[in-house]
Amino acid sequence: MPNSIYNRMVELGVTPYSMEQPVYKYRSMEAAIEILITNQVYFPTAKELERYDRLELHRSILDLSFTQEEKAKHLIALDLGFNDCPDQHYREKIQPLSIEFAKTQIGLFSAGKSPNNGPLWERYGNLHKGICLGFIIPPNTIATDLSFNVNYTKNPTKIKLFDVVGDNPFSNDVFYWLCTKQERYSYEEEVRIINDKGFGFRTFEKGMLFEIILGMDTTERDYNLISKVAADYGYNVKINKIAVDDDDYELKVVEAITL
Repeated sequence: MPNSIYNRMVELGVTPYSMEQPVYKYRSMEAAIEILITNQVYFPTAKELERYDRLELHRSILDLSFTQEEKAKHLIALDLGFNDCPDQHYREKIQPLSIEFAKTQIGLFSAGKSPNNGPLWERYGNLHKGICLGFIIPPNTIATDLSFNVNYTKNPTKIKLFDVVGDNPFSNDVFYWLCTKQERYSYEEEVRIINDKGFGFRTFEKGMLFEIILGMDTTERDYNLISKVAADYGYNVKINKIAVDDDDYELKVVEAITL
């Protein structure tokens, strides 16, 4: 199944992200400490992301026209009688409810590709007072091995949400829907790791966390606190900090202890 999904996503312009590469989660100090203490990360649903992550699951991405075959299969999957559902009722009631349902069934772990993304520090890292957690997450550990570079585009491809071939009422194109955002967000350089079996908290192996990076405006007290939490909870991890390069004024990672 994953290979067929990846192949279809490549056709649509969504490229896989190799989980041999690290991913970075930007968080406030309090939220990062909670992750360390609980040894868990959260996979929200698309519905949750709509509320606080500006995920734009535009209906314009979806081809909401349908054939009688598509409608029949979808109604069968919903245990509804085909003859009992006029087309207008299907369009106005069944289809919108199914779209909302799709937003609540899949877990999405969003992360960055690097620890020196200024907009992510400002937005998710509490204006550089927070922390960036660097993970290497092997496939089939805290999710299925579905991971994609988010597709940023002005003109998304129209896709069918409902499947008429397989046993699943939703087509594999749902992953395109979940991994496509408007071009204006391309600065995020976001990666999405998808758990198509569900959502919620997932425990990770402590060895997956390889780096803790403090924001520019964190203090020595913050460094001491996060060092103690990491040690107390059994993480063998390097602790660094973001700084501004004197030559090109770009953000860079340096050893926290040298600042």
